[in-house]
Amino acid sequence: MKHCNTCASDVKGLKTSPVHGARKHSESERACEECWEIYLSLQVEENKPDQIECMFCKTTLDFEQIATLARQGTAFRSDHCVDCLQPRSFN
Repeated sequence: MKHCNTCASDVKGLKTSPVHGARKHSESERACEECWEIYLSLQVEENKPDQIECMFCKTTLDFEQIATLARQGTAFRSDHCVDCLQPRSFN
């Protein structure tokens, strides 16, 4: 069993980013499903859909890549988030 490199939990299935960029992700760049979900959920809340990045290499993720890492609801929000494109107001 391997450790999640983000939360250090022992899990059977670790996910690595599907980014096929300048370099391949190493063994130390894998996270459990829950850590990916938390990270991507925050990215969706805080960024425009075209600015969601891999937690390890900071490459921008497209919808298909987000969908392989996040839960369905988070992936849907990343692809269809109208609120993400609007400035937030704090009244």
